[in-house]
Amino acid sequence: MSLQVLAIRSPSIINNLATTISPCLPIGLAYVIGSIKDLVSLEVIDPIAEKPFISEVTPFRLGTSVLGLTPRQTVDRVITTPDLCLISSMFSMEWPITRLLIAEIRKRFPRCLIVGGGEHFSSTYEFSLLHSELDACVLGEGEQTARQLVWELCKEGRLPEGLAGTAVKSPDGKIIINQRRDRIKDLSHLPWPAWELFNVRGFLDRGVSNTGNALVKHRAMPIVATRGCPYQCTFCSNHHMWGSQWHYRQPADVLSEMEWLINQYQANHFDFCDLTAILKKSWIVDFCKQLLARGLNITWGLPSGTRAEALNEETLKLLKESGCNDLDYAPENGSSRMLKLIRKQVDLSKMLTSMKACHKTGIKTKANI
Repeated sequence: MSLQVLAIRSPSIINNLATTISPCLPIGLAYVIGSIKDLVSLEVIDPIAEKPFISEVTPFRLGTSVLGLTPRQTVDRVITTPDLCLISSMFSMEWPITRLLIAEIRKRFPRCLIVGGGEHFSSTYEFSLLHSELDACVLGEGEQTARQLVWELCKEGRLPEGLAGTAVKSPDGKIIINQRRDRIKDLSHLPWPAWELFNVRGFLDRGVSNTGNALVKHRAMPIVATRGCPYQCTFCSNHHMWGSQWHYRQPADVLSEMEWLINQYQANHFDFCDLTAILKKSWIVDFCKQLLARGLNITWGLPSGTRAEALNEETLKLLKESGCNDLDYAPENGSSRMLKLIRKQVDLSKMLTSMKACHKTGIKTKANI
């Protein structure tokens, strides 16, 4: 069976009082597509890449607007008849618009198998299956699960109910929660994101990036060097999506991907989207030294927030020398009582010392509160 796959990331919902937005390319979905592109025929639609600016939003409801194409506009862009639709959603605040997108896909393609993946679906799979026309959710890392899913569909022509790493809605509406899949430990053997199937230039040519700083001269690409986080903060979906294991790519693999993106898209800035990029001092020091040795002449940043344990003055100077110009810390709160309640294991005095050293180096220093 030749399988036609449609891959879509959800539009986003923003508050009408927002004065700035920071959209970025869907790196999670791009990784999943990279893992199956040799098995299927693919059509990829990124509704946010088509309308990424705050001036282009569409009114939604309750003081909110849709960033990107609306669900109907998104489905109108589809030119194939898909057997399988993969929908990616990272944030639960997107659920009202994601559910409408799922309904539009079901209406237009009633025979299509619809599967959700990403942070939202991994955390709220039962709710999402019960309250939409989804057929299944991928739980956690999606590459291996998606590859086995399309392999089974090609072979059997139907969704396997016992597929590890999924929650499935049976024909009678019952939710079947299958065994979790083991984490991918060797990230350097993962295929790189399949950016060639996405509207990357629709972002870069217009200066869009998740730095949120209107750095029009920057051609900023997202990149991931590590996955997971050993901490268990109560506000975070990490334990649903990744678990407590922290795995890293070899610096040489990350740098080779960066070189490819420079050559392919003229990228000159890289936003690391890791949950906890800097956890191991020897890794970040090795990465910076190899980056300097390659002479890539780029800048990079950590806009998602990181911890401070490995960031002393010496390490921060090396970050600055290698091109780091944007570093977010993640203290989350200044109250020791609140930190205990949310299980945020951080030494605020040490973090403040690190932040002062970071500011001293000239790296733009921010804090997530």
